[in-house]
Amino acid sequence: MFGFSPLFAVVVALIALAGVICTALLQRKTGKETVREARKAADAALASAEASDKAATASAAAVTEARRADAKLEVWRQREETMRMVRWGLQQAASPNPKAATIGQNTLVALLRGTLVQPADSAFVEAVIEFVAHLVDEVVDTEVQNALSGYDPGDEFELNNGIID
Repeated sequence: MFGFSPLFAVVVALIALAGVICTALLQRKTGKETVREARKAADAALASAEASDKAATASAAAVTEARRADAKLEVWRQREETMRMVRWGLQQAASPNPKAATIGQNTLVALLRGTLVQPADSAFVEAVIEFVAHLVDEVVDTEVQNALSGYDPGDEFELNNGIID
């Protein structure tokens, strides 16, 4: 009917075959590019995971260092408070007022028995308490000697509340 020549049929078949070959080549090229891009994405994901691990490790190290610094700061704060209380206790213990001196001594003893004093400072606080006790003993001995220096055993003297000896 249409009367196409066999040569025309061969040309059409060759064109169709060329189209199929071009399509196959393009698909193969696209597939290789897709695989290449997928590999790049996988490498980027691995690099990101590695960076995330490094960041997590650095973060953990920072937390550990912050805790260590906080512990050191707490020790320093307690030491400062201890020394402040030791100074105050010494000032009170050296007071000529017997009640203030007693309060100072009791403060120092309570300080040592409490939880505020660091183990490294306990020997210092103990030495201060011993010094204060020795100082108080010397003051009492001196006061007694002064009181007795003018005393004649035959003299009468008045004790507290009007009791006469």
